[in-house]
This record gives sequence, C-alpha cells and structure tokens, in this order.
Amino acid sequence: MQNPPTMLEKSCAKCGAVINHSHTFCGQCGAPVTTAALQPQHTLQPQPPVQQYQPTIQEYKRTCRSCGKTWHSLVSREMQIKRNENANKCNVCAQCGNPAAQLQATRNLDANQSESTRLRQCPTCASSNYDEVIISIPKPQTRR
Repeated sequence: MQNPPTMLEKSCAKCGAVINHSHTFCGQCGAPVTTAALQPQHTLQPQPPVQQYQPTIQEYKRTCRSCGKTWHSLVSREMQIKRNENANKCNVCAQCGNPAAQLQATRNLDANQSESTRLRQCPTCASSNYDEVIISIPKPQTRR
C-alpha cells in the first residue's frame, strides 16, 4: 500500500502511481510524465469564511392568547430579577435578628416578584395566558 502523496507529488495518469513533481517518467510503468498527465492528488478546498462573533440581545416575544397583543421583555432583565428574588429570599431568612433589615428584605422581595409578574402579564388585558418564544437580535455596534 502506497503512502498518500504530498503536495510535491502527483499521480501517474496511466497507472496511478505516486510521482515526484520533478520526475519526467513514471517509476512504476515508465510512462512519460507530461503536465497534462499529472493529476493533482489533493485539491485545496475553499474554506468557508470565518464568521465573526456577532453579539446578540435575547428577548422574550410573548403573544397573549386572550387578546392577541404582542410584547417583548429582555431575557437578561428577567434573569436579573430572578437572581434578586432568590437573594432577597435568603436575606429575609438571614435577618431574623434585625426586624428593620428583615422588613426591607421583604419589601425588596415583593418588589421583584411584582416586577416579574408585571413582565409576564399582557399589558393590555393583564392575562398570564400567552405563547412565548426567545428571539435573538443583533446588538447595535457602539461607537468608541
């Protein structure tokens, strides 16, 4: 079994043997090697263009099943509200010895839950019955 040819080798058009590009005759069958007889073993395939990273903004696209209204909400915003809710739940428990701090943590928790509920309700009819998809939008380029 022959080794695959390198970039400086070709194959004989008559017998298929590997031939160094500088040889004038095939070492296997003795056929004269002409430019037309040389068959490249490896052709360079065009590489797909390198795709540059395109930052995107993800948002929820919600459509109310009751009235048909469509509204959008940033995924990052809702994730931040959820993180704040979880942190405030911990703070409510952690502030057992300090009534003022516990009260503030409870207010913060209520405000985050209220904001989360508001973002998930139809702005027209206040229904929570909706279809939801996440869409990605190219982030606008900022000038420096």
